[in-house]
Amino acid sequence: MPEVTIALSSATLRPLRHADAVSLAHHANDRRVSINLRDRFPFPYTESDAIDFIDFLAADTRQAHCGIEIDGAIVGGIAIGPQEDVERLSGELGYWLGVAYWGRGIMPEAVRAMTAFAHQEMGLRRVHAKVYQGNERSSRVLIKAGFELEGRLRSAIVKDDRVLDAFLFSHVDGPKPDPADR
Repeated sequence: MPEVTIALSSATLRPLRHADAVSLAHHANDRRVSINLRDRFPFPYTESDAIDFIDFLAADTRQAHCGIEIDGAIVGGIAIGPQEDVERLSGELGYWLGVAYWGRGIMPEAVRAMTAFAHQEMGLRRVHAKVYQGNERSSRVLIKAGFELEGRLRSAIVKDDRVLDAFLFSHVDGPKPDPADR
């Protein structure tokens, strides 16, 4: 996957570098961030975790991943991972933002930009994201970015020994299939 750099109105989406490890760890090391992400996103989040993640991304040729830079600091991340086999025209979107930057409109703009990149540069027809039960803020981000709620996945998530529902959102590029064709 080619490196992605996208200028936004108040941030830049760009590849991560080892020099970003301190900033990345600072903004990622917050339970309010990690509670809504997969378990592979550690808490606490250390500089060593940041370096390991940056090294992992350097070796990952399939996923489009960017750090979210504001005023020279990495304050979040966003990625689209292409799916495989019969879902090969789909990609899963994931993102996070440091708490100090919540509520500023940064994430809806970043989601719109990465989704456009996925459709135009990666050739994906569909981009989807799952939001864990209780994370209304993320649901609003996706709706503002033009995603539609497809449904509720009951008891689909286990986080901190709690079984939660997940909400599936998607953005489709091009005509949608005719329901009459089912």
